[in-house]
Amino acid sequence: MYKVVFAEDETSIRENVCRVIEWEKYDFKIVAAASDGEEALSALRQHQPDLLITDIRMPFMDGLTLCREARKILPAIKMVILSGFAEFEYAQTALRCGVKEYLLKPVKYEDAIKTFRSIRDFLDQKAGIKKIDEPFAGYYDQIVDQVTAYIREHYRS
Repeated sequence: MYKVVFAEDETSIRENVCRVIEWEKYDFKIVAAASDGEEALSALRQHQPDLLITDIRMPFMDGLTLCREARKILPAIKMVILSGFAEFEYAQTALRCGVKEYLLKPVKYEDAIKTFRSIRDFLDQKAGIKKIDEPFAGYYDQIVDQVTAYIREHYRS
C-alpha cells in the first residue's frame, strides 16, 4: 500500500474524495486528510507518504508552497494538484515544483483514477514490482498439452 496525504480546505471536497475513491483497490491508503497546508506539511513529516494530493489555495500555506516544502523533505514524493484554477502560471509553477498531474475541479472520476493508476504503476516499477497483464507466449498451449496428456494417461475406453 502506498501512503497518501491529502490537503484540501473545503470540508465537503476533502470528505468526498476520501470516501468516494476506492483507494485500497488502487493500492493507496490515505494516512492524513489535512484542512490546510501547514497541517499537511506536518502530516508529510510524520507519515512520509508516497503521494501528496493538494489544493492550490488553502489557508496558512498554499499548495504550491506545500509542494516545494514536500520536495525538500521527501525528494521522491509524487504530487498531484487538484485546483479550481486553470491559470497557466499555476500550472507552470506546479511543473517546476515537480508536480506529476494538475487536475481541474470538478475532477472527473475516470481522470482521477487514470492518474492514480499511472502513479501506482510508476511506484510499482520503481519498487521492482512487476505486474503480469498477459500470460507468457504459449501459456495456453501448455495447459492444453497437460490436460491432453492427463486424459490420455488416465482415461481408458
